Amino acid sequence: PSIWTNRKFIRLSDKEKILYIGLFSTADDFGKLWYDLLSIKASIFPCDNITEDEISAALTNQHKLKLIITDQKVIKIHGWKTHQSVPKPQNSNIPDPVLNRYDNDTVTVKDAC
Repeated sequence: PSIWTNRKFIRLSDKEKILYIGLFSTADDFGKLWYDLLSIKASIFPCDNITEDEISAALTNQHKLKLIITDQKVIKIHGWKTHQSVPKPQNSNIPDPVLNRYDNDTVTVKDAC
């Protein structure tokens, strides 16, 4: 219930709020989903007048506010374990987003947190 007064969440537009809540309902048991704009649109906004560019801009804003972490391939909801309790989580087939690439080294969300 505290999401409605969360200092980051209240800075989102109405469509961005719906998108963020929709991400929770479509993410896997570890708060991850593929960064696939068409799939996100089909899952969350099947009959709404919203473009993939608007969804991309909304995801960028959510990333800037640190509500999600994304590398444009994977989305991970920041603080997933704090807000969601999954009794018997299924293994994820989605990798953690890559934050930075340094030569042959990569830093993923899991490594950085």
